[in-house]
Amino acid sequence: MGRVLEEARFESCRTSLDLDTVLSCLSNPLRREILAHLEKEGSLRFMDLCRKLELEDHTKMNFHLKILKEAGFLTQDENKLYLLTSLGTQVLGCVRFLTKKLAT
Repeated sequence: MGRVLEEARFESCRTSLDLDTVLSCLSNPLRREILAHLEKEGSLRFMDLCRKLELEDHTKMNFHLKILKEAGFLTQDENKLYLLTSLGTQVLGCVRFLTKKLAT
């Protein structure tokens, strides 16, 4: 039963996501860290993200945030807080699932 559920979860990830976009976006470790911090914290301001990632190059941070926003993985609310979208949450869930599968 567990194997059937795992296969269904993988199939859901494979069919509901544009894997080229996901892999392209997540191939950069900084982008993965940004998503992980947003998942953990819920929402963060630009400077809080920079501090948590110990990144002094704000141009670099803007570049990576722009890519993640264009992919639909995060958004920015009216208070200038960055937060994960439902797609971003789904992507992180699939990444965790795949990481677990690769480790076994």
